[in-house]
Parts: sequence; C-alpha cells; structure tokens
Amino acid sequence: MVLKTGSTIDIRADFDAQVNEILKHDKKWHFVGHSLGGLLVRSYLDRHEVGDLGRVVNIGSPAKGTPIVDYIKDRWWFPSAGEVVLSLGQSGSDFLDSLNPPYYQLGVIAGNLEYTDNEEAIPGVDDGVVPVSSTKVNGMQDFIVLPVNHTRMRYDDETMRQVLHFLKSGGFT
Repeated sequence: MVLKTGSTIDIRADFDAQVNEILKHDKKWHFVGHSLGGLLVRSYLDRHEVGDLGRVVNIGSPAKGTPIVDYIKDRWWFPSAGEVVLSLGQSGSDFLDSLNPPYYQLGVIAGNLEYTDNEEAIPGVDDGVVPVSSTKVNGMQDFIVLPVNHTRMRYDDETMRQVLHFLKSGGFT
C-alpha cells in the first residue's frame, strides 16, 4: 500500500480508498499496522464498518504521540516533514485525539531496543522512536514488549510470530 505525502486528511482519504477497494472481497479481515499505519487502521475503523472484522494489531504505533517530534519540531528543516509527522507529537494532536478506544480486539506490540544517544529526545524506555508507554491504547485486548527497535519491527521474526499468534488466538504468547 502506497500513501501520498501531504496532510493527515490527504493520507487518510488515500488509505480509505485503498482499503475500501480491498474490502470489496467477501472475507474475514484482520488489520496489522506498523507505526503510523497502525494509527491509520484505527482511524479507518473509527469511521467505517467492516462486515467481517477479525482482529487488529498495532506494531510500534505512537497512540499517544512521540516526544521526538516535539524535540525536533523547531529545527529549520522540520516543516518539510509535513503535517502528518507534526501530528505525531505529544504536545497535542487533533488526529491522535480523534482516535476512539477500540470496539474490536486490538493487540499492541511495543519495542524496547532503544538507541543510547536519544535519551534527551525520548526519555525512558523506547524503541528508538516511540516510547513504550505511548503505544498503549485504552481498551486493548493484549500488550507485549519485544527487544526490537522501531525500524526492525517490520522484519523481526518474533514480532511476526506474535502478530500471527494474536490474529489466531486473540492474545500474545
């Protein structure tokens, strides 16, 4: 799935259109999203009914934002990152604030393999981009922290094993 850069609204509209096209097929649907992708899945499910909705997994998604955005937002180059990145800070975000607690079974995977030189930007336990505490969602079904950094989560064997286990059973091992 390819998303255009631009505003959060542009990206949500493009995401919605692509998901709507896929959902035309009559099947049970599970959703898995990494980082912003997990937030887009939640936003989609808040605004659309999915007939045969299965389970949902968010991987490293900054449900409560990430302090690294607030830390770098005053840099001269930051506005070029776009509105979407700006909406992921912890200093207030209409996008993050608009997300409802899940009415579906949601599993959340966080990483805790942080970079040692980012403590000033992201204090505490994190995956190098998102604090573990920021990934938690009120109403989630299950939660697990794995020793993996934010970027590697998508390719990590244990992360994928946990995703599949949650989709099959509704819980992590």
